[in-house]
Amino acid sequence: LTNHGRNIFVAQLLFTILYLCNLIIVFFINIRSGQVPSIFLIFMSCTSYRIHSIFLLRLFNDPIAMFLFYIALLCWIYRQWTAGIVLYRLFFFNRSFVLINEIFSLALSVKMNILLFSPAVAVICLYKRGLQDSCRLFALAFLIQVTLAIPFLHTNPLGYLQNAFNFGRVFDHRWTVNWRFVPEEVFTHKCFHCILLLFHIILVFYFLYIKFFRSRFASIRNAVMVAVDSGTVHLKNQEIVLLLAGVNLIGISFSRSLHYQFYVWYYHLLPFLSWQTPYSTTSKLTLLGIIEMCWNVYPSTLWSSLLLHLCHAILLVGLFLQPDLNSKRKSA
Repeated sequence: LTNHGRNIFVAQLLFTILYLCNLIIVFFINIRSGQVPSIFLIFMSCTSYRIHSIFLLRLFNDPIAMFLFYIALLCWIYRQWTAGIVLYRLFFFNRSFVLINEIFSLALSVKMNILLFSPAVAVICLYKRGLQDSCRLFALAFLIQVTLAIPFLHTNPLGYLQNAFNFGRVFDHRWTVNWRFVPEEVFTHKCFHCILLLFHIILVFYFLYIKFFRSRFASIRNAVMVAVDSGTVHLKNQEIVLLLAGVNLIGISFSRSLHYQFYVWYYHLLPFLSWQTPYSTTSKLTLLGIIEMCWNVYPSTLWSSLLLHLCHAILLVGLFLQPDLNSKRKSA
């Protein structure tokens, strides 16, 4: 279509279509979750210069990965709305999870950042389908990855494995958006990376415990038994989006480095996350505005990086302070 990448104009037209389709899907996700006022979705679609640049000018693969992920997320949400005719629901239920799994795996094949969602994906799948079906679905996801990798494995297997899954990659300090205030020798040190990973893992476990496990299970044994036996835990649309968006925000907050194109990893989920906090509407909009400003400072500065971390911290504190939906239902 683009003459092997030489016809940039055609590529930009294709990415324009991708951008519009992505917006439509994100609108449906936000509307189905029932949290963000519709008027703010309009502002979201036209106020970010950086997002427009990532999609329409820079032509990164990050938007493609997130587009596929949002399709998977939309499938999850619509599956929750298929109650009614029992036989139809059972028929759709089985196939929808396979479809979601395939789309999620395709998104992962485009960009590894999709792994940031994987803890929540595992919890949702495990407690909606049970251990046995979850193992089948994850095996299918693995097979999809292997199938897509066959041409590269056939040509240069060692090179593919070393570069496609290079988790030890050291980023260039001059391009970092979030760690500009950290000296370069610290930024590139493995101990710094290990500390970030440790905090990432701890906060993800704590977030899932606070927002999912604490109000549903009396003990670890009870949680394990439910997952092994049936996995029939009710999850509202809002809870599904919250679990996925929350673990993604934690991963981004403790990322070893954020580059400008990575903004698309969570931009379209930021309004939803803001409306999951107990802050006032003015505070939520101010928070979103400051985050946008930080991502538009080029090159990044000490203050833009510090402000970005502060905004992430305020968002995370708000998410932890807000009672989970299951607790609200029990207290009501």
